[in-house]
Amino acid sequence: NGCSGRDTILISEDSIPVFSLGSDTFVCGNQYNLALNIPYAQYHWQDNSTDSFYHVTASGVYAVTVTNLCGSAADEVRVDIHADECAVLIPTAFSPNGDGANDVFRGVCRCPVERYSMHVYNRWGEEVFGTEQVNEGWDGVFRSVQQPLSVYVFHLEYFNYCEQKMKKMVGNVTLVR
Repeated sequence: NGCSGRDTILISEDSIPVFSLGSDTFVCGNQYNLALNIPYAQYHWQDNSTDSFYHVTASGVYAVTVTNLCGSAADEVRVDIHADECAVLIPTAFSPNGDGANDVFRGVCRCPVERYSMHVYNRWGEEVFGTEQVNEGWDGVFRSVQQPLSVYVFHLEYFNYCEQKMKKMVGNVTLVR
């Protein structure tokens, strides 16, 4: 009857989602965002949230499954949150008496420590202890002799991971017997 018709259809090729949350990460602050942008996909995070992003406020392992019409893929990442600026903490006293509490004078840090150096001096300026390892400490002994109750001076240097610079500290520590 002289009629005609015409129609079009758009066919697109898709595939299973391909993505990565990245490698395990260390965050100098108190929050971090994991974000994905995969068109036409649904997200399912470890806590059942479904946004394309995840607001991280605590250290832990975070996982997501991404699904589209072709299938699903999953990934996870460990995020370590450090809001304390990665400072090395130093006690003001220690008691090397063998009771298992405060027997060693050392720096403590939750963050990776690089280029660490700590030296302890007696009141005459004589070095009684030195180390390049943050997990090593002074047990109150110098030249195989237990040192007396006194105030000692320490010099500490280390690379602050969060600030990306060398830090120096000078202070006193009391050896208590």
